[in-house]
Amino acid sequence: MVIATHEAVADPAELLAEFRRHGGDATELVPSQAKALGRAGELPAMRLMSVGSEGWPAADFRELAGRLPPDSVVLNAYGLTETTVDSLLLRPDADVLGDAAIVPLGTPIPRVHAHVLDARLRPVEPGGIGELYIGGAGVARGYRDRPALTASLFVADPFAAGARMYRTGDVVRVRADGNYDYLGRSTDQIEQQGQRVELGAIEDALLREPGVVRAAAALRDGRVIGYVVGPADAGPVRSALAGQLPAHLVPHRVLVLDRMPLLPNGKLNRRALPAPEG
Repeated sequence: MVIATHEAVADPAELLAEFRRHGGDATELVPSQAKALGRAGELPAMRLMSVGSEGWPAADFRELAGRLPPDSVVLNAYGLTETTVDSLLLRPDADVLGDAAIVPLGTPIPRVHAHVLDARLRPVEPGGIGELYIGGAGVARGYRDRPALTASLFVADPFAAGARMYRTGDVVRVRADGNYDYLGRSTDQIEQQGQRVELGAIEDALLREPGVVRAAAALRDGRVIGYVVGPADAGPVRSALAGQLPAHLVPHRVLVLDRMPLLPNGKLNRRALPAPEG
């Protein structure tokens, strides 16, 4: 096993060179790193490429899959440290993706239970939206020396006597085929004039527009702002969303960025999204 240097993590070409130097055939990456690695040069056959930690645009998966040798195995792996670690898996293909904008999370691995619940820990109706709770094997005992935080996130499992489940904070829905769709973080759900605004739903709609290769949404000064990267025009994108989404979900402005601000681990730095001028 080779632990990549900070320089290699930040430089896709250097990371690819690491694979060539050491003959690596497996890796674990966040979606933005997987995309950059796929564009850095010819990729070796991957016994396993595990991608996870945030929503993965389906268009990015399709691009990566087209660059990998055909015998490579790519997985979308969902999990958290508190559930040690992967809990849902999907090996994406054209059939399961369909017209999805975000790669589904997949289905629970053996001995893991995934529940989609409302605020009162009741199962949501089929196809409904709720928060994801993970139970079964792998759920940690809690946080060391942080009893209050442990009590708030590791809760009694109403479906298994004497067991606990972990509150992930992720908003999902279960599709008809049994795969779980990721819709964003519960902390990204905001109340605006008495109506719930799910930023994940807005980002999903933005990603479906022609020319949009990456998207984000955030609340700025009480208004929802959409952010896109790619050869897209802000006006037509916003107009298209106005014809698809309820009025309270339509961004007040759409900004086209050269690139999304990222954290050192490659995830979106939502706090660094710029405020619109004027």
